[in-house]
Parts: sequence; C-alpha cells; structure tokens
Amino acid sequence: MKRKISILALLATFLFFCNIFAQESAEETLDKGVEYARKGNHGEAIAEFTKAIELNPNYAGAYYNRAVAYFDKQNYDQAISDSSKAIELNPNFADAYFILGSACFAKNSYYSAITYFDKAIELNPNFADAYYKRGFAYYFIGYYSEAISDSSKAIDLNPNFSEVYCVRGLAYNDVGKYDQAISDYTKAIKLNSNRADIFYNRAVAYYHKQDYSKAWDDVYKTEEMGYEVKQKFLEMLKKDSGREK
Repeated sequence: MKRKISILALLATFLFFCNIFAQESAEETLDKGVEYARKGNHGEAIAEFTKAIELNPNYAGAYYNRAVAYFDKQNYDQAISDSSKAIELNPNFADAYFILGSACFAKNSYYSAITYFDKAIELNPNFADAYYKRGFAYYFIGYYSEAISDSSKAIDLNPNFSEVYCVRGLAYNDVGKYDQAISDYTKAIKLNSNRADIFYNRAVAYYHKQDYSKAWDDVYKTEEMGYEVKQKFLEMLKKDSGREK
C-alpha cells in the first residue's frame, strides 16, 4: 500500500514539474515570437506563438500575440479567431478585445467593432487607442458627435496622438465646424507632417470656409507629396476661386 502511494506521489510530482517546465518553455517561446514581431518578421512570430500554444493550450497571451501578428499581416479572420480564444481563456483581457475590435473594424464591421471597443474601455478606462478606434468607427457610421467625444477623450489621454486629430477633424468637417476641423488638421500636421491626406483634408475645410488661397496652398503641398487630389474637388476649387492653379 505504501509502495503504491509512493508511486502515485512520484507520478504527481513528475507531472507537476512537467507542467512547470512546459509553462516556462511556452513563455520562452512566446518571448522569441515577440522579438520576431518587433522586427516585423510576422511569419516567424506566428510560428513561435503557435509552438507556445502547443506547449500550453490555455496560454491566453500566446493567442493574443498571434492575433496581433495575424492582424499585422492583414489576416483579419485569424486575428478574430485568436483574439476570441484569448478572451475565452481570459475574459478580462482588454487588449484582446481591442484587437478583436480592430479586426472587425478592418473588415468594415463597425457595429461589432464598437461593441468590442466598449468592452476594452470598460476593462481599461484609460485605453486611448480604444477611444480612438471607437471614435473612428462612430465616424464611419455617421455618429459624428460620438466620434468627436471619443476622439476628444483619446486626446485627453494622449495629446500627441496625431491620428486622433485627423478623425476629429473629419467629424468636425462633416458637421460644418470648419474652424475646429482646420485646427485639428493643423495639430495633426505638426505631429506628423508626412501624411499628404491631412493636407488634402485641410484644403477641403479651407474650401468650405471660402478661404481659397489657403486651400490652394494645401493642394500644392498635397500634390508635391505625390497624393492624387480628387478631380471633382479640383474642379470645384477652380470654379469657385476663379483660378486654374
């Protein structure tokens, strides 16, 4: 009897240490995947995250990181699948809800995206990226006041978030608040002067204010940066400004 108990105790101890070893190995493998991802080697990262999952099938962090890698490769269906699994394993995983929402957003499923961003914000009320993305989703479905509110919250949390100023500028433009739109586009340009589309959007706002000279200045800048200005807008600007260039 004692011999049988000893064997069972040894077996339990062996399984315990096997589990610890597997966990440590899974974490080490995850770290390798994270390093690949940082270097932009998403394929290699996915392979390492997959190994981590094989070593520990309940590793929510591995599913989440693989979801991020799939998202970066624009494989949104796999990103949705893996982030959903991460949430199943850890229902309080705010970052996983964010990636799930971002993948839905990328597939133009804006209402679903908003639902997941809601949850990410509920779990992390200071999640600037989630406010930004939810505001952008609201913009696409025409909820401009909500888009402005969420963008403003994201800016409160991160005042140097150039993309958020662009989203709020778009929403202000679409509700006819052109001065606010121009102010936001100008702030976005100060933070990131390499995006031609921001100059174009500001040109549109200047056009609506009938400040045609500044609209032309932004059109020139936009074209210098290789951005193709919409022909319809150019025709309207030429007609209303009385200028060809």
